[in-house]
Amino acid sequence: MTGTHLTGAVQRLWAKSRIATDCDCRLCSATTDPSDKCIVWLGGKTGNGYGAFKVLGRMTAIHRFSYETHVGPIPAGLHVDHRCGVRACIAPSHLEPVTCRENLFRDDTPAARNAAKTHCDNGHEFTAENTYRGRPSKKEPNGSRQCRACKRAWYAAYRERLRKAGA
Repeated sequence: MTGTHLTGAVQRLWAKSRIATDCDCRLCSATTDPSDKCIVWLGGKTGNGYGAFKVLGRMTAIHRFSYETHVGPIPAGLHVDHRCGVRACIAPSHLEPVTCRENLFRDDTPAARNAAKTHCDNGHEFTAENTYRGRPSKKEPNGSRQCRACKRAWYAAYRERLRKAGA
């Protein structure tokens, strides 16, 4: 990026953000130092609450721009995680490059809740003998997890429906 355009973008970054004085996130509630509070982006946001603005004609995630401007380049293959859990936060001290997996499992996300389950929805324990693991994919790098007992019951009911339909 050229210096003049970058300087203008950094000025817009700080012009459209404010220190959150009433934030009760996990980092702000642990400190009384105003310099370590969330800095909340007040500009445009994506549908899921992340700040975004244009830099050199391209839409840019504001937290990534803040990290790259104040800390340095984001290592290849890593995501910038909000340690505070506030998606609109752009405080460089609250941002950390982590793997996609770590980013997904840090907060109370569906992926984290599913990984923490020890039993299926019907109460069967996830053991090596009772757990079917699907092939790893981009979406599920460790493979999906299914209860073998529930899968057998579903398949038996399916075969019964087919038998009754054919009779």
